[in-house]
Amino acid sequence: MFVIFRLVVRIVKLRRLFFDDAFVIFAWLCLLIIAIISQVMLDSWYLLARLASGQLLIFPPSNILQLGERNMRFTATIYMLFYTSLWSIKFSFLLFFRRLDQVVKAQRILWWAVFTLCVATYLVCLGTFDWYCLTGPILEVPQRCYTPHRIRYTIMSIKIPTALDIATDTLSKLVIPLHPVSQCDSSTGDKSDGAAQQ
Repeated sequence: MFVIFRLVVRIVKLRRLFFDDAFVIFAWLCLLIIAIISQVMLDSWYLLARLASGQLLIFPPSNILQLGERNMRFTATIYMLFYTSLWSIKFSFLLFFRRLDQVVKAQRILWWAVFTLCVATYLVCLGTFDWYCLTGPILEVPQRCYTPHRIRYTIMSIKIPTALDIATDTLSKLVIPLHPVSQCDSSTGDKSDGAAQQ
């Protein structure tokens, strides 16, 4: 609902959409796909969880391996979509702040530095993930992915994106221009236009 409200306000007040809106819409679509995948895979996830915990009192279905592989593939897809949506929102904010401040050269240099860092950290988040353990042959996963070294790597691949997410959020605040919003006229029209931009 917030995305729809944002787009309606932009169209009504500003008569157009911007590149930062495209990133917001893209992030929303990523989350929508995650929700659809979760609903499709819900029964399989419960079945596999009961099987792994020993709570399944009946014989597993004959296609249990296919279900397991499909679960792994969808989990990898959800991981990729989640971080893509998260970083899309970061890029949306950066582009929004870029439109607000086109004057100060130092601010532009800082913006490009933070933007480049956000792109690099997004690639690092995807690159550090252990894709083989979610996309490799399911019969090889227990032997290659449940070793102490692989488990430590998996924990690290969770901690690194979390740290990078916090770091990039903190750095993004450095590019917030302090003067454009304060320079808006006090008239009602200008205030509403500024609200529409945000």
